[in-house]
Amino acid sequence: MTYETADLAIGAVTITVDDQRKITYSSDEVEPDVNGNIVFTLQSAGPNKIWNFKQNDPININNPSNFTTTSVSATSLTINDTSADKATNPTHNYTIKIENQNGDELAFDPVIKDRV
Repeated sequence: MTYETADLAIGAVTITVDDQRKITYSSDEVEPDVNGNIVFTLQSAGPNKIWNFKQNDPININNPSNFTTTSVSATSLTINDTSADKATNPTHNYTIKIENQNGDELAFDPVIKDRV
């Protein structure tokens, strides 16, 4: 499994996974938009595997007390971050979990930054 990333994104990250389990995401760090929301959009890039967020467990966030999952579908995940803890935890490691129709699973760990 390999990763390709860009720098900081605001409010949205696009995640692409191909048949060879190569993960590309538009940013390895994301900051919530002005409303505190982050939208993760998942795209399958291969012709043979369809990747979806793991049902009932799409994301784990370290220090999760300021986060709520507001929406989740097979290919879209929205969370809200109040950033109330930015003085003590200005960044949060998190794990996105995805799976395909064959039961293969992947997880990867970008970073959420609280709004400045």
